Amino acid sequence: MGASVAGLLAALVVAQRKRLQAAPFWTAVSGTVAFGFVGALAGSSLPAAARATAANRGQAGLMAAYDAERLRGFDYRRLTTIDDAAILRASTLVVRRSPGAWGETPERVVGPFTMPPGRYEAHVWFDAGPAGRDVFVSSERTVIARSSGALANPAVVAFELPVTVNGLSIGVSSPSIARAVQRVDIEPQSLVPRSTRAKVNARVLESIPGHPGAYIIYTDDMTYPEGGVYWTRAKGRSEVIVALASARRLVLTLHVGAAGGPVRVEVAGEDRSVTLGPEETRVLEVPVREGTTLVPVAVQASQAFRPVDVDRTSADTRWLGCQVRIEVR
Repeated sequence: MGASVAGLLAALVVAQRKRLQAAPFWTAVSGTVAFGFVGALAGSSLPAAARATAANRGQAGLMAAYDAERLRGFDYRRLTTIDDAAILRASTLVVRRSPGAWGETPERVVGPFTMPPGRYEAHVWFDAGPAGRDVFVSSERTVIARSSGALANPAVVAFELPVTVNGLSIGVSSPSIARAVQRVDIEPQSLVPRSTRAKVNARVLESIPGHPGAYIIYTDDMTYPEGGVYWTRAKGRSEVIVALASARRLVLTLHVGAAGGPVRVEVAGEDRSVTLGPEETRVLEVPVREGTTLVPVAVQASQAFRPVDVDRTSADTRWLGCQVRIEVR
């Protein structure tokens, strides 16, 4: 990375397009510029790892603050404006191999990072190593995108994030492949402007099988995620957000325990509540308006049970309300 990238970050300052709405961006960019100047001025004395960390913090700050509709970049060295494509290029996260930097945990070769919503490409360079490679992008336990087989060098994995994601990492399938990794770049291809990003606290993401780019986004602690299926916690109200990708229909499969009873269901603020009999399963199909990308879903059961109380082979002592399977079409 070094002082050259840090110097570029130092030169990226932002002028207002809309004065009254620029304050949050100025706060973020002040940190970015500071990181750039520190890297440029002290690059010769700071260890390489420290310089790289400072640069990546600055680049992450640029991505977090990006708002093409309201702000523009300016290069002080050339005294000229910088277009949005140049800002995206300057935001690329670059991590080079250093002794002991990676290889111990192949599922997380680099990361975790906090990344805003947008489209990205991860580029992974290898030295001589196994011919068959498996490279993936993940957030916590969810694999967001993957490339496998006899990959080119660099291997490229494209992925899209519907909301800001914490804990994003690049991983490989084995320690031997991890030892062959020399460099990882995460390049933003497009970013959702800061002013239009959904304000979502994404605690956990789970992929929806059969529909790339579609996710269940868990936003509270009232759910028990189980890989595309979840249970609501006791009689509490659970709320998730469904990222549709290109789907136009949401399918909810609801199941309750031996007590049955009313289940309150809200989809995009519309009441879809049902009453289920003991151990009943019900499928709800909900069309989605054109242009909708994120759909909030809230479910609350009126009765709760513990599996250990109704199944003598179970050791599950959780209080469960309603099981929910989410699919998109």
